[in-house]
Amino acid sequence: MTASIRYDENRAAHVVEGAVGLDKFRLVVPRDFLDDEIGSDATPDARDTWIENNLPDILSAYTARSGGGRVNAPWNRILVEEIS
Repeated sequence: MTASIRYDENRAAHVVEGAVGLDKFRLVVPRDFLDDEIGSDATPDARDTWIENNLPDILSAYTARSGGGRVNAPWNRILVEEIS
């Protein structure tokens, strides 16, 4: 699986997009979630690093939701979108 990460100013969130097999997904990691996790004064580089270091947990939100499971806190604050 490959994933790309970018910041979306309009959503005030980092967006992680990727694919598993033929299924494509978008995970929206809100800025306020990152503020709570690493502090509101974190630099953009620190935020990117945190996302990269926690990518397996972030991706678990997609895995759980796509399988009909439940996402535990704090990862339940991540919005999962299927895309075509």
